[in-house]
Amino acid sequence: MMKYSKMVKKTIYTVVFVAVLVSLTASTTYLRKQQTTSETLFHEYASSQHATLVHSTHNTIVDSANRLTPLINKLKRIKQGSYEVVSIVHIGDSHVQAGYIDEPIRQYFKRDFGDAGAGLIVPLKLIKTNQPLHFSITSPNKWNGLTVINDRKEDEVGLTGMRISSNDKHITFNITSEYPFNTIRAFHHPLAPPLRLPNSITGLFYDLPDSLPSLSTIYLNNSVTQISLTASITENQFHHTYYGFSLETRDPGVLIHAIGINSAAFAHYNNNPQIINQLTALSPDLIVVALGTNDSFGNNYVASSVQSQIARFTDICIATLPNTPLLFVTPMEGCSSKIVKRKRTYSVNRNIATTGEMIIQTARNYSMPYWDLYNAAGGMGSNKCWTDQGLMGKDRLHLTIEGYTLQADMWYEAFTEVYNMR
Repeated sequence: MMKYSKMVKKTIYTVVFVAVLVSLTASTTYLRKQQTTSETLFHEYASSQHATLVHSTHNTIVDSANRLTPLINKLKRIKQGSYEVVSIVHIGDSHVQAGYIDEPIRQYFKRDFGDAGAGLIVPLKLIKTNQPLHFSITSPNKWNGLTVINDRKEDEVGLTGMRISSNDKHITFNITSEYPFNTIRAFHHPLAPPLRLPNSITGLFYDLPDSLPSLSTIYLNNSVTQISLTASITENQFHHTYYGFSLETRDPGVLIHAIGINSAAFAHYNNNPQIINQLTALSPDLIVVALGTNDSFGNNYVASSVQSQIARFTDICIATLPNTPLLFVTPMEGCSSKIVKRKRTYSVNRNIATTGEMIIQTARNYSMPYWDLYNAAGGMGSNKCWTDQGLMGKDRLHLTIEGYTLQADMWYEAFTEVYNMR
């Protein structure tokens, strides 16, 4: 009996010890989670070798008016468990269209704040131009289209800076994404017929036909990485015109919506104010403006005219989205080229530096934040340094994938600095 009593007592001690251990472990886990959600952000460059090209003193986001504070506060609430989504729109030219800048940034935000989805995807390949690699949109149909570069008012582009149209009666979009999604927002012309899911997939449709652009939201019952959407014209007033899709997860995090069109300048967006007007459909918390390179080319470059276009663009954005800050980005040093004695020669385009200075001045005039990429990358003479490191393309204007990745690292480092200081 005494031996049995000792065994019971030993068992009780063991149970109590385990209970205390479990309690301590749970408390430690909770504290560790609290520490993780409140700690500052850290970012390491993909290549430490290339990081030596960055001029750290200039690699900062200047935000004297604290316009980024609401965005930072929202991100910090997400970090602490709030069920919110931050929407960032990146407007630019060919540097943005390729997707090599936004994809690393999208990954960094996903790592630090959660996966809200791939964001805006644009069917650029259907009009035979390049598009980012993290998604594909194919179709068996014949499409025609145009971008913001084609100034045809009778065929206006949508919020993505482009549009595609087809005369076929039945159309199909085959969408594939590296990021799982359970929500599709389709942006289209008001007279486009309803999109439909395949019979094997169930979901709920919610249409806003009277909005501009017309918006159809498809809520799927399960997450997927690929899907086919179909539509058929049943009445004469319908026609197939689409602008793009946003792939989302209905989870908290950050959505990066990239709007980049080859050869685009401030004037192209100013001539199509409906693009900015339709951005309200994305509820942007921030608009990153990465233009200026194409504004700096041409024999008829007039600084005052470019300055006016930058100011006009800013006025359009403020009139449409008064509470959304614009983060201006200056373009990197780039080269012009010409053929001399059957040999292509390159020379630095000095207009780019002038345009960059005017972008900064505009940001200051409107109390908007800016990131001086031109000087952060090394300023005058930086093009040769980046070229020598294999970070510039053959035209010495566009970057290699490694170069764009470095640029993404620079931006995110500058952003985390602002985040940690607020």
